[in-house]
Amino acid sequence: MPSHDRYRFGDVLLPEAESLARSLPALLRQQQANELDREKIALENKRIEAAQQQNDRAFEAQENARVLEAKRYQENFEFRKEQAKQAEMNRLVASVGEPYQKAMIYRKYGFNDLADNFQNMGDKQEAQKDVIRTFDSFTDPQDILENSSDALRNLDPTSPAADYVRNARTRAAEDLDVKYSELLEKPGFRLVHEAYKNAQQDFNMPDEQKKLVNEQYIKALERYGVVEEADTGQGSVEDFDDDDVDKLVDDIVGGRGLNLSTGR
Repeated sequence: MPSHDRYRFGDVLLPEAESLARSLPALLRQQQANELDREKIALENKRIEAAQQQNDRAFEAQENARVLEAKRYQENFEFRKEQAKQAEMNRLVASVGEPYQKAMIYRKYGFNDLADNFQNMGDKQEAQKDVIRTFDSFTDPQDILENSSDALRNLDPTSPAADYVRNARTRAAEDLDVKYSELLEKPGFRLVHEAYKNAQQDFNMPDEQKKLVNEQYIKALERYGVVEEADTGQGSVEDFDDDDVDKLVDDIVGGRGLNLSTGR
């Protein structure tokens, strides 16, 4: 056998095989140990991963709770802020009396619907004030009576302003009774006088007919020597003849004729 074959199969190979056989159990044990280590590492990694996930969930829950708490705080803050704003607005509104002032306050705080309502209310009040200013410019009882209906047409019938006009009209009628108390003893004049007062309070009487009643009243005052000339501000007495006027008074007093010359 050649020397190199003896080296391969004898002197060298056999010791190597014996050495490998002796080390094989250790290698197997090391392999098993490595396997166990890998399993332990995998389990530890799973434990760490599970713990991390749990921590992440806990952190997420805490973060959500923090965000929710911040949101609730903000909402509560905004609610308190809005309530404080409304309380301030209500105090300011309660401190003023004029609708225009209230409208300005409501508009400042963004309550435009309420502002518009009070603006309209203020406009109506100003319009009523203008009516009352015009009505108050009349001082003579006849002027007050003759302009009371026009004033009332432009006022809310339930308003204090309308009550004011009605009361002024009543006082004017009473003043007129006092002024012509002696003439009222004459039946003819009394009929015309009462017809005149009633006409001023009759909303349904046409303006042309009321104008005739006013003319008739002036004519009666002339006939009894109370006034020297007729001046109603609505035209001349000559616009109507005696037949027209007497017929009108007939209608007003229920068909009873009236002769201004005789008072009967």
